[in-house]
Amino acid sequence: MARGKRFKTHKHRQYFDISDSLVDQVFFRDPTYSYGERYIHDRSSKAAIRAKSTGSPGSWIKTSTAALITFVVNNI
Repeated sequence: MARGKRFKTHKHRQYFDISDSLVDQVFFRDPTYSYGERYIHDRSSKAAIRAKSTGSPGSWIKTSTAALITFVVNNI
């Protein structure tokens, strides 16, 4: 689990830091697993070319929901 920093001082840049943290976790699946994992991976330093956009709070909610739903459906 990751938590962002104060938006007033860290702005959207914090999403790159969160991505770096998430892709290093043991629970992070391969970027080909789902749209959610690919989105997170593309914003991390492990991507061949890091995405220019950090995304928005709304896009991160959609992304994490997609990752969770894919995981649950694949394990039912």
